[in-house]
Amino acid sequence: MSFSREAALEALTALYINGSTEFGSDFYPALLRADPGEDCLSFDEPLDDAGYSRPHLTAGTTDFNLPAIVTNAYQVTNKIALSWGTAAGSIGTIPYFAMMDRPGTGYAISAVTDAAAGSGAFSVDSSILSTLNVGAILAVIGSTGNDAIYHVRSGSSYSAPTTTINVEEAVADSTVDGTIYVLGRVVDKGAWDAARTVGAGEPMTCSPGNMKLKYKTIF
Repeated sequence: MSFSREAALEALTALYINGSTEFGSDFYPALLRADPGEDCLSFDEPLDDAGYSRPHLTAGTTDFNLPAIVTNAYQVTNKIALSWGTAAGSIGTIPYFAMMDRPGTGYAISAVTDAAAGSGAFSVDSSILSTLNVGAILAVIGSTGNDAIYHVRSGSSYSAPTTTINVEEAVADSTVDGTIYVLGRVVDKGAWDAARTVGAGEPMTCSPGNMKLKYKTIF
């Protein structure tokens, strides 16, 4: 199954200010099963499907050519083909997309601090502190009572081999299980192709004519 509706990904990561960028040069388009909402608490990406993974685009390459400075204008770069893998199960419709600054890697939860909003945390036995920008989106999947979307709170820490991830939202259940995905920060999001349904065994692809990569610089 190839998505047929043209969608433009505006890489606001290309905020070139004095030669530097806010988000870096690596971008990861995500497919979403629902409108994520302004706070992204409805961020519904098919992370639980074994065949799904975000493609990786790099600024300054043939993936995504970004010049150093373009004054206050949208520019369309090359149209490329993208693939999110082959669905292992039925994923459903994909009416929205988001451009993210992280690959969406998942980590087994090794400890839980169940607490009210502003005090809860999850721990993983991996060194991932550098990926935990304050405000970045996290998703817990496959837990007993904590499956939800969370946002990174300040004060996360690393003490080998464990990273403690502070979250803004309440953590309800002390049971240590599930996977926490570092989804990253939303660069851009928008409508995609609500008419398409992804079934088991179907490839999730986008042909070159149906994906335009765009950037906008802000000064």
